[in-house]
Amino acid sequence: MGTPNAEKGSRYLGLLDQALCNGKWGEIAELARKTDKHAPNRTCLTLAARSEAQIANTSSRPSTSSSTGLNGLSTLVPQLEKAVSVGNSIEEDAYVAGVCLAEIHWLQGNHEAAIRAVPAHIPQSGTLSSLPSALGWIEVCGVKSTYIRGTCLHDLGREQEAEDLWRNAIQQTPGYRSPELRRWTEKIIAQACSHFYKPTKSGHTPPPTEDALRAFSAWSSFWQRSPSAPDRSTGPSIGWEVSRRQTWWTYYLAQSQILYAEQGEPSAAHQSKSRLQQYSELRNAARTYESSLMSAMDFPKATQYNGEVEEYVQQAMMNWRVVTGTSWAEADFLGGGKEAVSREMLDMLYLAATKTFHSTQILRSLFNVHASLGEFNLALHAFDSYVDIVSKGKARAAKTGKHERGFDDDDTALLTAVEAVRLLCRYGDRDQAEKAVEIGKDIERWLDQQKPVSADQVVGSSDDNKAETAHPVSHPTETVLQRATLAAAYRALGVSKSHWAALTYDTEARSGLLAESRRYLERSLTYESTSVETVHALALLLAETRNVNAAIAVIRPLLATRPRHTTAEVESYERETQLLPLWHLLSLCLSAKDQHESAVRMCEAAFEQFGEPSTLFGNLASGLDPEKSALSPGNSGGIVDQMDGYQKEGIVQIKMSQLTYVELTEGPNAAMDMTDELLALYARLFGTPEKMRTPKPPPTATTMPPPARGGGTLRSVVGSIRPKSRRTSVERTPRTSLQSLTPPNAVNGTSAGPTLGPPIAITVTNENGNTADQIRGRNEHRHHMPFHIRHSHSAKRSPSGSNLREANNATAGTTSIPSPVPEHTSAQDHATNGLGAAENLDNRANRELTANPSPSILVQSESMNENALPRQPDELQSPYQHVIRGSPSTSYPATQQRRHKMSLLVRVWLFIAELYIRAEGLDDASGAVDEAAKLVEALEADVGAERSSARNFFHKGWGGGAGVDELWADVWSTKGDLALARTLYFDAIEHYEHSLTYFPDHPNSIVALSELLMDMYEGKLPAEPPEVLLPPIPSSSNPSLLASTTPSTGSRQYSASTPHQRISQDPTPAELNRLAARDRAYLLLSTLTRLGTGWDDSEAWLALARNHELSGQLGKAKEALRWVVELEDARPVRNWRSAAVGGYTL
Repeated sequence: MGTPNAEKGSRYLGLLDQALCNGKWGEIAELARKTDKHAPNRTCLTLAARSEAQIANTSSRPSTSSSTGLNGLSTLVPQLEKAVSVGNSIEEDAYVAGVCLAEIHWLQGNHEAAIRAVPAHIPQSGTLSSLPSALGWIEVCGVKSTYIRGTCLHDLGREQEAEDLWRNAIQQTPGYRSPELRRWTEKIIAQACSHFYKPTKSGHTPPPTEDALRAFSAWSSFWQRSPSAPDRSTGPSIGWEVSRRQTWWTYYLAQSQILYAEQGEPSAAHQSKSRLQQYSELRNAARTYESSLMSAMDFPKATQYNGEVEEYVQQAMMNWRVVTGTSWAEADFLGGGKEAVSREMLDMLYLAATKTFHSTQILRSLFNVHASLGEFNLALHAFDSYVDIVSKGKARAAKTGKHERGFDDDDTALLTAVEAVRLLCRYGDRDQAEKAVEIGKDIERWLDQQKPVSADQVVGSSDDNKAETAHPVSHPTETVLQRATLAAAYRALGVSKSHWAALTYDTEARSGLLAESRRYLERSLTYESTSVETVHALALLLAETRNVNAAIAVIRPLLATRPRHTTAEVESYERETQLLPLWHLLSLCLSAKDQHESAVRMCEAAFEQFGEPSTLFGNLASGLDPEKSALSPGNSGGIVDQMDGYQKEGIVQIKMSQLTYVELTEGPNAAMDMTDELLALYARLFGTPEKMRTPKPPPTATTMPPPARGGGTLRSVVGSIRPKSRRTSVERTPRTSLQSLTPPNAVNGTSAGPTLGPPIAITVTNENGNTADQIRGRNEHRHHMPFHIRHSHSAKRSPSGSNLREANNATAGTTSIPSPVPEHTSAQDHATNGLGAAENLDNRANRELTANPSPSILVQSESMNENALPRQPDELQSPYQHVIRGSPSTSYPATQQRRHKMSLLVRVWLFIAELYIRAEGLDDASGAVDEAAKLVEALEADVGAERSSARNFFHKGWGGGAGVDELWADVWSTKGDLALARTLYFDAIEHYEHSLTYFPDHPNSIVALSELLMDMYEGKLPAEPPEVLLPPIPSSSNPSLLASTTPSTGSRQYSASTPHQRISQDPTPAELNRLAARDRAYLLLSTLTRLGTGWDDSEAWLALARNHELSGQLGKAKEALRWVVELEDARPVRNWRSAAVGGYTL
């Protein structure tokens, strides 16, 4: 043995300390031997180092040998006790040995001995000067001793002492300078987090306390400072220790509870954090846990179940519903807003799908998130896979009697199918309605599917009762479902069938579908009598089937009830928002019973439920710039800023009904004066029209739009849904030209002369109808929204037109009277007054509110000028955002949102145009139609830029609004009504023909055109426009020229008597034209009355009765007239669907 060398001893002491701090246990033995050789006075430290290495090697062994190794550590206890008790040991060395002794007792479960062995204090100044202070093992031992003492106090039941120790420990976390220091610091903070916050799997978990928040803050700060390291133990551990992933999961749950607690009344601990900081912490915890979880999981076998992944997906979806709900604004997130949050959720779900096998929860989550983003096709793909897996799982469970782990239960599966039906019926078209019926069949099958009474009767049965378990006792699934689930399931069945009844071509099946739908909806009410969705669907169905008294009886009890809700729900006015369509529907029901005063009161009550007007529309300081009003700190948004497009459209529809009531009670001129308020309301809800129009870039080689209606253009593609025979008349008038509203071959009722082909009654008849249907396909000919309501001005259509109501007779009169409105007050001027700076209107509304605060003038008082209207209402931060919705509101792509807004504005302008027509303000009506045409032109350019195809123009796509072709049909139809008011009958025919060219089943155009065609048959209108002959100037050289161009009286008498003289001969071309006009009117009307949009149109049936009478079919005419009387007895002032923007869904 050589002579000790002090320099080498100091160097080996440093290397030994570094090996201990870095956990290099394999180097400890050699370094301890060299230290003993060159520093013999440090034997206590080297003994502790060898003991630490032995403890580490023992803990890293398998569990069977680890228990044996722990018993082997008992031989180290006497040596360490002796080294600690020897008085000549250096204080630092004795401290290290004492901590090592306590660790051995702790690992062996001797907690009392461990507490006694832990040194009382850490040496303040050490003589181990050769050891670098930044890597001192003494610092590690200090952290380790705290951890050992805290866990022992917890196991001994001394909770208060343990809590005080953990509280002090998280306030004095040492750091991260060495691996072992990081490891034991992580253990302390993780144990403190677990101690202060204990989430429960069942029951209510309270939000984290102040101590828990400090512990999680220390945990987050530790990982921000400390470099990441693999989650593996390099030293001693016991089975109940908190893992790193478990701590991140607990941290994520704590942040989630803070998220939920904020929806109610946030505590003082949570109010200090901003939404941005709160979401940042939640997102950091989620990402870290997700990374740790996904890296540790592999794709399971078919018999395995990754429950931790499923649990994380469930929690993540709950948080997603909160942050993307109405209580959070777009400004609460960094770039991307709520859409970016949903995109991140999709990434997580698709990653989780790679770690699970046929997870119904992940497929259901994909369906919900895709649907919230407006990606309905992807959502339905996920739903189809979900239904396939759930159906197979139910079939297996019916055979085995055992519910497979990880599969959605019956309630969840049915509610998912209910949501799919709601999306299809609310946002889809005819194809989607047909799919909703198919999903309804799945719901019926699941309700009737047999379910074993108990799994114990099938699983674990003995040989003695095999005969009994071969056919286990079973019952329908319906008997074990919750009442709310049954109510939703039967409501979905009723909605799907009633929605399909309005779109099906099978007239014989319609009555059966409506009866079956009513039965399902009434059964749904037996399970949940206060459901707003069910009451709305049933009342709408009863109203449409002319059972108005029953509809009123269903609505009134619900409106009279005041169920108890939480404070957040009361402040958000969620129920009041849902009741808006019911108030409107009740108003229409009362109008059908000619109780117009009560109907007006119901419209007012719809807004009275919100209290002050500022609650609904917000407080906006007048005089502010529109772009700055939303950013002003003194301004706040209202409830309307939380509504989706359908709910906002419902408010506009209520205002339009109010104007209709004003027209009935005070006359059309009074309603005409209120049109600026309607436009101002629209601007408050959706913004000004200028923001919706897509700016047109200068035409280039790539952006130049193709010429409309030409060969090979965007409308002339293979598989066009419109046959060429129907496009020929429109090819002369370009789609995107405003001059197309005036037919080029009809000016002031005159004909273009010989350029016209055969008479109009022959040329416009669709002799290629079968070819058109084949080209369009079975589902494309009848795609259309609920029909545009025709206001009763049928007396102006033709000399023989008749009205159905006495109230409308008062407004019908001579159409050649000049407009009482001055020419300078055009529709554009009214739009300027409504959407521009209408300070007089604002001041008048304020005076009315001051004099009479009744909400009866709510909408009028809120129709403020444009300078007081926010142009981006969606960006307002409403003070009423405190509610967690059941599911986030569905968002659409920008193009679809613009289509919905512009479609509604087109309908508003056409509604105004009809008001002007009935008020005999024909010039203003023409201006309103021009405004609507400009909007349709802009929308057509947007749709064509997105995808230039005839199908894209015809279909409305997902979401609200209408197709471009349907909007053009509405414009042309209103233009025809305007021509009728001016007694330009052939102009009107041309306009109605254009309307049907775009949309073959347009109700207003069909009825009006049919009336004119029947007038042609009766001889009240000629078969073609009369030719105006200009007489030449007479001259002395040819005095007989004028006389030769004037038919003689005898000639006129002969022509008038010709039909009587040739009655027994073949019909003349003029008679064929008259017969063709009558037959075409019959074809149009018979088709319309068989459609879901026209089977209850009383004016269509009246025109059909007239056609039957002209054809000599008096029996059919009487039947049609009886049906007209029945329809008129329950006819509201506007269409029922004006109170049901989303159909039978809310």
